[in-house]
Amino acid sequence: MKRLTSLILAFGVLLGCASPAGPAQEASAVSAGAASAPAETTLPPATQAPRERVTILYPNQGGNQTATWLAQEAGLYQKHGLDAAVEFIEGSPTVMQALTAGNAQLAVVGTTASISAGFRGLDVVLIATAQPGLLYTLWTNGIGRVEDLRGKRIASGRINTDPDFALRLLLDRVSLRYNEDVAVVHVDAGGEPARIAAVQGGSADALMLSQGNSARVRQLGYLPLVDLVAERIPYEAATVVTTRAYATSKPHAVRAFVRAFVEAIALAKRDRPRVMEVYRQYARLDDPAVADEWYDVYVDKVFPRAPYVSAAGVQTVLDLLAQTEPQAASATPEQYIDNRYVRELEDSGFIEQLYAR
Repeated sequence: MKRLTSLILAFGVLLGCASPAGPAQEASAVSAGAASAPAETTLPPATQAPRERVTILYPNQGGNQTATWLAQEAGLYQKHGLDAAVEFIEGSPTVMQALTAGNAQLAVVGTTASISAGFRGLDVVLIATAQPGLLYTLWTNGIGRVEDLRGKRIASGRINTDPDFALRLLLDRVSLRYNEDVAVVHVDAGGEPARIAAVQGGSADALMLSQGNSARVRQLGYLPLVDLVAERIPYEAATVVTTRAYATSKPHAVRAFVRAFVEAIALAKRDRPRVMEVYRQYARLDDPAVADEWYDVYVDKVFPRAPYVSAAGVQTVLDLLAQTEPQAASATPEQYIDNRYVRELEDSGFIEQLYAR
């Protein structure tokens, strides 16, 4: 019996010697393999970072939010390491208040509102563009010449928003004074449908509109009088913003967001039907004419492959803000722009690979 027990013990020892390597041995093997492997020439995947819960806010249901929505719908935030909640809060100033209060970490929002928040103490930083350019047109009914705008009422958005700035730039170009030669009707809520309703109801004689509602206002008898799109004025209408504190504490989360956002732009450019479905779901848009105009303008023409924030565009915003906010006169674009995240993706070849498919 003792001899049998000894044989069993000896057999167990032999099995132990022949068993697979334990965790420490596996770690040593991995370390050795990593040391001998060639160095990576591209950025490490964002999924290597710990998954982060983030709230992403947006203030309008327009075509410039295409990438924001598509990144969620296509699972790109999750793919790149984020557990993302994408939420609508009407109005860029309100979104910035939520960001200031810590109720969100990122926003795709009007640049003017984000810089204004910076003047009030928020350490805001612009990390990508969502809409470069000022895509507004002045529509009128029965006014065929710019000179005939004198004494008329023009419907715009709330003060210091994109439609308001577009009107200021337009009037400056045609030598008419804001709220002197023309009366400005500020429609503070409801967006473009509310401005259309204002002219329909007789509260205004003309209105500022971005892209999307051209077919609708034409049906109402309105025609474009001045097209700022053709002027190609450097401008940053909407940008991706966060705070420097968040970018410093959670750099992997910021990089993950920018990856998802950039990939969503590429996906949008090659999958029109999917974008149309996103418009129906997120903007509750059932008008094919509006959806087609959004896609043709924003996706095909406006969204850049590498969405760098333009210093010239931010400077235009600062120049306009200086009319009502004295701090803007001494501010510089560099105080607010951080393009490192987009640059990393371009330098690594990530963006090029998206368009090589």
